[in-house]
Amino acid sequence: MLRRAVPWLFVAAALTALTWAIWRDWNDVKSGLAGADTRGIAISAGFAALTAVCNFALWRSISRGMSIDLPQRQAGRMYFVSQLGKYLPGAIWPMAAQLEYSGRHGINRQRVLATNLLTIAMGLSSGLSIGIPLLLVTGSLSTINTAWLAGVAIIVLALSQPRNVLRMLNAGLTRFGRNTVNVPSDRRRWLTVGWWWALLAWLSLGIHIWLLFASLDLADQPTLLIVLVAVTISTCVGILAVPFPAGIGVREALFISIMVASVDSATALIVAVLSRLVLTLVDVTAAGLSTAVRVQR
Repeated sequence: MLRRAVPWLFVAAALTALTWAIWRDWNDVKSGLAGADTRGIAISAGFAALTAVCNFALWRSISRGMSIDLPQRQAGRMYFVSQLGKYLPGAIWPMAAQLEYSGRHGINRQRVLATNLLTIAMGLSSGLSIGIPLLLVTGSLSTINTAWLAGVAIIVLALSQPRNVLRMLNAGLTRFGRNTVNVPSDRRRWLTVGWWWALLAWLSLGIHIWLLFASLDLADQPTLLIVLVAVTISTCVGILAVPFPAGIGVREALFISIMVASVDSATALIVAVLSRLVLTLVDVTAAGLSTAVRVQR
């Protein structure tokens, strides 16, 4: 009973902290939202949707690299529906949903597992490859915070290399008596394609956040570079914060701590919450549309 309750305690703690932050700055939050440009928010939502498409293309490219050749609609249904699992405590549910789907449709589970791990690894490595250099250039955090983030990033970058990910996965598969998996030599180019889709996803996500700032009536708008630093680093740390669904609370807290060098905390909070709502709506809509396509057929 206690073991089942612990993940939800992380959720409760994150939501409580987020609610308290909104309540603390409520007057500033309310005035900021009152002057928001709805057209700018709508355009920002378009880039949020583009981010979801790029992330799907990343996953799709890696799945092809792992010799999983699904029809486009089936691949979209498998991916987008599974992404709703990230809103549950723990990071395993999108992966678990895809493994369950693959079992019902005769898709090699080990390759699906490898696809998911490589997708996460490539997302982290590409995000940190953007965020850490920009952090060093912009000086958005103190020297101490920058140093420990850079140290963690170096470790994550080393572990997230495809050969290291597959090496660790195959060690586990061997221990449990399962067949190992590797990327066929004639399909390795798909990993390179996936890397470029990952970079496009981060850029699209950064523009999405930057446009949210632009939609508010601010005297000084943050630059896209500063926003990219905050987005990439906070999202990557949120991914690593496994107990928190979709990094809720952790991502917002780090995002705000980076952005306060350019905007006030209330403005950063408004954008963080708006982005969370828009991205969640995009995930739900994508899952619904991918399911509706199957129903109509």
